[in-house]
Amino acid sequence: SGNDLAEQGFLCVSIDLPGHGKQQRDDEPNGIAAWRYRTDYREDFVKPFVKHSQEVISYLVDQGYSDPDKIAACGTSRGGFIALHVAAADP
Repeated sequence: SGNDLAEQGFLCVSIDLPGHGKQQRDDEPNGIAAWRYRTDYREDFVKPFVKHSQEVISYLVDQGYSDPDKIAACGTSRGGFIALHVAAADP
């Protein structure tokens, strides 16, 4: 888990997925229902999430918190899906 990795000296950062936490909007359901809601309205919520993730990663690298050659993205279920998009978008 992230806590186990942190105990070994790894920096673990979690970013709220679309429809979760601070990424939940007042006018929509939460969780996976938000993904369906946004998809029904033809909103591309993956690209903005990937862009935000890249900004977070850039900040961590620029501030010296992270080594750009030692970054991983992971998740389970929808988190895994979105982690693959983040990893694929970053050279």
